[in-house]
Amino acid sequence: MNERIYVVEDDENIQEIIKLALESNGYEIRQFDNAIDAIVAIHDDTPDMAIFDIMLPELDGISAIKKIRETNITLPIMVLSAKDREIDKVKGLDSGCDDYMTKPFGVLELSA
Repeated sequence: MNERIYVVEDDENIQEIIKLALESNGYEIRQFDNAIDAIVAIHDDTPDMAIFDIMLPELDGISAIKKIRETNITLPIMVLSAKDREIDKVKGLDSGCDDYMTKPFGVLELSA
């Protein structure tokens, strides 16, 4: 069975780029356009990894990661965000994510 990655991104174009890049490397992708649905899905059926944007409708990615970390400290979580200042990266890492990558991004770097 392929490793499953949940992608939480509200921009459909970026969702598609991520999906194509990761599926071509053998990953099974499930997409969410908001953090609330992703949190429920992670609780019900934990993936092998999650990728979160920060700027999401209803609940931002940082708050979502903090919520996930209340009950799941082992799920690998990456932030993929246009917020590229050092303070943004520190906030992301302090929230509990394992890696922080900025947009625009290279698909080879993402796949790695």
